[in-house]
Amino acid sequence: MGSFERTMNLRQVATNYSQSETKTNYKMTTFLIMAGTVLTIIIILKSIKSKT
Repeated sequence: MGSFERTMNLRQVATNYSQSETKTNYKMTTFLIMAGTVLTIIIILKSIKSKT
């Protein structure tokens, strides 16, 4: 395998890693937003219930 092919393979590996890293970050961000939303709703509902 020549150096050009090796360089192209390394670029492909780096591109694939970068894309999978982005997907992982997106999933984690979505999870944190959803968890925060659920916790906020629970806190609001508990505060309303305790007032009545």
